[in-house]
Amino acid sequence: MRQLAFFLLIVSLWSCSAKNEDLLLRSGFTSLGNRNYDKYTTGNGIIATTGGPRTAIGFGGNHFFFTFDNFDFVTDYQGQFPGENYSIPFIASDLDSMVAWTGDDSGFRFFVSRDFFINRLLINTIDDQFTGLDFSGRYEGWEYVSFSLLNGLVAGNYVGESGARPNQIDIYAMVDGASSRITSLTPGYVAVDMFTNNSNVTWLLAHSEGNPADMYVFISEDEGFTWTEPIAVSNGGGELIQIVGLSAERMIAYGASHIYRSDNGGQTWNASGYSFLASGETVDDITYANEGIHLFAVKNKDTDDYGTISDLYRSDDLGQSWVKVNSHDFYADYVRFHSLTYGIAVSNNVLQSTVDGGTTWQVIMFPFAN
Repeated sequence: MRQLAFFLLIVSLWSCSAKNEDLLLRSGFTSLGNRNYDKYTTGNGIIATTGGPRTAIGFGGNHFFFTFDNFDFVTDYQGQFPGENYSIPFIASDLDSMVAWTGDDSGFRFFVSRDFFINRLLINTIDDQFTGLDFSGRYEGWEYVSFSLLNGLVAGNYVGESGARPNQIDIYAMVDGASSRITSLTPGYVAVDMFTNNSNVTWLLAHSEGNPADMYVFISEDEGFTWTEPIAVSNGGGELIQIVGLSAERMIAYGASHIYRSDNGGQTWNASGYSFLASGETVDDITYANEGIHLFAVKNKDTDDYGTISDLYRSDDLGQSWVKVNSHDFYADYVRFHSLTYGIAVSNNVLQSTVDGGTTWQVIMFPFAN
């Protein structure tokens, strides 16, 4: 009986391993990752972005890493944010300046660096000094939403307790190493995303407090000090997650089932769907390259022990039509593209890169030891 049980255990383990190995093989990966990068795969998941040709920047396993040559050489720094919640950092980067934030029981701290976090400067702390609430135990009272590298604006949602001020969107400004709440928007709305163009015009995407499918945009032309009243985007047509300005007049806002486009700076909006979706299906991530001229959408279709297996679609006409890009399965919860050729994909603790626009993918980081 013991021999039979041992045999069944071996068969079970072999079957699980074979399933995952088969997935990697049929996915056409050019490699199964670099074991020297195991240290990046020991945390809750890799967070990464790209900011230039063959360039990737990210966090994983309590390490900050970056590469300029598609991971032929990687530089990393460990424990750059000791004693802080390292599981949810945020990266904003134009490769000249980078911003990361961490949070703990005392609030949120924003750091900026011009040397890939070899040195860093604390540029802002948002805590009970500004919100009027106690953060102890959890992020009670204030939720970070978005940061703009261009003008230092931070958007967040204030959630009050009984007797406190109304739930509303707070706008903070980070200037010369200090911060303050410069305004609060009309109560009853929840911020989702924010975008600032090179002319310092800022659009803030939000939904009504009672219905996430009712989407609106607020616009500021004076670095966040004053804002328009909310302008309807979707009117119940679907929840949106990101807004991008393609020019002074052309905007897109997109979500899991719809894309909305404006050709007059956000004053009016028109909707289109994702042509590759069947009824009831949604996309799981959408991003853009070349300042929004080209869109990439991720559609999850399966999972295994290591991550989510997905397909990738591209649109060159602002979402009017889409083509499938990947020739084989690949892991992706989200993708980030610098151009039409170079991009990265991340799912849990797996990171891949592509140099051919997403047709094929190379596994860079893979949790061998986990």
